[in-house]
Amino acid sequence: MFFFSVFENIDIVINAAGIGIIKPVEQLSANDFLKSIEYNLLAPFLLIQAFLPAMKQQRKGLLINIPGVLGKVPMAGAAAYGASKYGLVGMMQSIREELKRTEIRCTNLYLGGVDSPFWDNIDLRVQKDKMIVAEEAAKAIWFLCQQPASGVVSEMVLQPFNHQAI
Repeated sequence: MFFFSVFENIDIVINAAGIGIIKPVEQLSANDFLKSIEYNLLAPFLLIQAFLPAMKQQRKGLLINIPGVLGKVPMAGAAAYGASKYGLVGMMQSIREELKRTEIRCTNLYLGGVDSPFWDNIDLRVQKDKMIVAEEAAKAIWFLCQQPASGVVSEMVLQPFNHQAI
C-alpha cells in the first residue's frame, strides 16, 4: 500500500468519515442501504485492514472510530445509517478482542450533533446553533490521542448539552 511508503510509523488511525442517509424505511432504497453499509462499515474495515499490519509490527497504536450516537441509540428514519453504525461498533468490539494481547488500543467516540458539513445534504430540520462546535469535537479526539498507553478509553460520548440522549 502506498500509505506505508509515505509513513514509516502509524501511531493513530482516525475514522471520521461517513454518509448519512436518513429516510423512513418505506422510502429507503436497497441502493441507499448498500451505500450506507459501504461508506460507514466497509470503508472503515478497509482502512483498518490497511493500517493494522503496521501497528501490529510496531506492537502499538490507537484506532479511533466515530460511529456517532446513532451507533448507540436508534432514531426513526435511520434504519440504514443505524445498521451501518451499529455494525461498525460490533466490528470494533471484535477487533478489540483480537488485539487484547497487544498494545493497540481501540476507542469508539460517540458524537451527537456536530455542526459540520455532514448535515448539508440531510433532509432534517436541525438547529446547528445548538450542536457541538466542530473545534470542540476535534478537542475530544485530541484528548483521546493524549491518553497514556497503559490504559484505554474504550468509548466516549459527547453530545450537545441540550440534547442528552444517552
